[in-house]
Amino acid sequence: MNIEIASRLVQMRKKMGLSQEQLADKLGLSRQAVSKWERAEASPDTDNLICLAKLYGVSLDELLSTEDSEETIVEEQVKPQQEEEKVETEFVDDHISFGDGGVHLHSKEGDRVDIDSSGVHVYSNGKKTKVYPRKKTEAAKRFDAIMGCVTGLCAFLSVVAYILLGFFIPNMWGFAWIVFLSIPFVACVMEGFHRKRVGPFTGAVAMLSVAGFMALGWFLGAWHPGWVVFLAIPAFGTIAGAFDGIRHPDDEDGEKADYVNYCEDED
Repeated sequence: MNIEIASRLVQMRKKMGLSQEQLADKLGLSRQAVSKWERAEASPDTDNLICLAKLYGVSLDELLSTEDSEETIVEEQVKPQQEEEKVETEFVDDHISFGDGGVHLHSKEGDRVDIDSSGVHVYSNGKKTKVYPRKKTEAAKRFDAIMGCVTGLCAFLSVVAYILLGFFIPNMWGFAWIVFLSIPFVACVMEGFHRKRVGPFTGAVAMLSVAGFMALGWFLGAWHPGWVVFLAIPAFGTIAGAFDGIRHPDDEDGEKADYVNYCEDED
């Protein structure tokens, strides 16, 4: 549709006191469709042209009259179609699409890569392969199993120790609970040795600080200035972070050794 007709549609609509939404409702269309007509980006079909002519009280000739030549009208109609075909061809040959829960990459050779929450799926030469970006190594799985057993044993022994201390030592129920700090203490120490990093030992220092603070306050009444032992936590953490960062700049936390990328063929 040329600019002249599009402008006429705008004028007639406004003359009728209609908004784009109101006109769209009368025609059973979306407001976007009407907007495209009035911007000369699309043309109404025959049925809609008849409805517009009746609604505005004019003939089709009055609605569609234009001073443009036949060649100009044809050019205006063919140009958008050519642009659309061009975009469609480029899109089919090689493109990226979003939807169905992921990102999909298609090549003109017929290869495809689908990326979603379950992994990366590669389709190439009639073969389907799934790439898992992170899978725990067998060593990491064994460590997790050992860690679970050791911390479970620590929890059991802590309960036993707490009960024995409370029953056999007077006035120890209030203090004996610190034995439960052994559980995270052991976990942090094991984590530090496993990753060969100093950072995880910060948790162990925190547990020792709590235990030291409780001991100073409980047995010596030195709640103040006993709290200063907690300053050891940020001090140690800062030093440990800097040390690990210098020694292992690419993997400060030591997690790379626990995970590996791998592929497997899909049926």
